[in-house]
Amino acid sequence: MLSSIDESLFNLQDALLGAVHPCLRAVQIDLDEKQKKVSYYFYYDCDVTDELFELASVAVTEAWSPDYYVEQHILQLPVTEMIPIHGRFAFLRKESNLPSFNNKINKDLVKNETPIVALLLDIQKALLGKVTSALRIVTIDVNTDEKELNFYFEYDSPISEEDRNLANCTAKEASASFPEYSIHCNVFPVGANNPMGKRSAYARWESNY
Repeated sequence: MLSSIDESLFNLQDALLGAVHPCLRAVQIDLDEKQKKVSYYFYYDCDVTDELFELASVAVTEAWSPDYYVEQHILQLPVTEMIPIHGRFAFLRKESNLPSFNNKINKDLVKNETPIVALLLDIQKALLGKVTSALRIVTIDVNTDEKELNFYFEYDSPISEEDRNLANCTAKEASASFPEYSIHCNVFPVGANNPMGKRSAYARWESNY
């Protein structure tokens, strides 16, 4: 069974699909079990326009648990300022000066949850600090019969060597809880006919969404 924080992170991950604007630096969640309060923090490197505020608010609404009182903090934070730590990161884009964070993968999730749920949480953690503006979407699939993990990364063309390395590093880190599985990391330029996994782990905001 997922812990409360893992469940909240899982829900927030789904809610952020298509809501990661290029100006979004980080998203954090802080859960207070005693007070039954959950706080969401969104940090943008520009003025928080009505559009950006709505993107964040909709994500909070979709991720919200009715058992908790919710606070949302949607703030401007210039890139010259370090991102403060409030609870756990749900999203952290790649920057030259990243804050320290707990990126420990909970291997017990593989035993207690279906593999696809465990892998979604693992890749969410593995993506922290590795998302560049060129990354469009990440999808995954788990083949339990063949013991295979499949990762699909779509980047704007041309794909830089840095982005290829980041994709492969993410797939490797996300697979740590699955030592018996083979890893297949696929990196493509954006295209309509690219293969995709069954579940999305990341999708950036685009104006035509």
